[in-house]
Amino acid sequence: MSVLIGVLLAVGLVLPPVVWWRGARTRRVGLVVGSVLAAWAVATVILYFAAPASRLEILIGYLPIAMAVVALGRAVERTRLGRAEWDQGWWLYLGSLLLAGFVSCCFGLIATMSSSEPFLPSADELLPVPAGLTAVVKERDAGSCGSGVCTLSITVTGSAGQTQDEVYARVHDHLVDRGWDLDEYSAGCRMTGWLIGRREVCVKVSNGEGAVRVWFEGARADPLPTPGGP
Repeated sequence: MSVLIGVLLAVGLVLPPVVWWRGARTRRVGLVVGSVLAAWAVATVILYFAAPASRLEILIGYLPIAMAVVALGRAVERTRLGRAEWDQGWWLYLGSLLLAGFVSCCFGLIATMSSSEPFLPSADELLPVPAGLTAVVKERDAGSCGSGVCTLSITVTGSAGQTQDEVYARVHDHLVDRGWDLDEYSAGCRMTGWLIGRREVCVKVSNGEGAVRVWFEGARADPLPTPGGP
């Protein structure tokens, strides 16, 4: 799946500049629009890695916005120069507009529908753990999802000489450093996504029964009770 997303991202980044290069008619407007496209591509890559919770919206939104910039550039040139006798890039431009419409409409609809279902959170919400700690992720099984919620369980142990309370405190602080707002019971929830990929992830750290355990719960964007162990 990650390979497919990488291919789609690469194609999406390259397509608008190619479309504009094939259809640009003046140097001045060409440079301005090309610069805007380059800046938008760089901003998209930065946002993609800086805001992982909103990657879905970033991926879906890049191509339609880039093609809107291309369409604006073509409109400006047509206003200045009139209609071209032969537009050598018209077929690529039209195909890209259709693709942008498909991405914004169909992909957005699919993403909205899929975000209404519970999901198994990624272990990357916790991993990697701080040095000196070891985390064991429970493999997904038939009991991982149920009652509208999917649960991921991670057991954390410390190195020789560390007490369980010390491990618990380090795990708590590690989650806080990662942006989690935990209450007095080391539990908290936050939203993922921005517009169309909004879902909720909750976490709880448990210190008992001979181990420190972390539970993550993923569900549709509805209020969830504070998660607990299975």
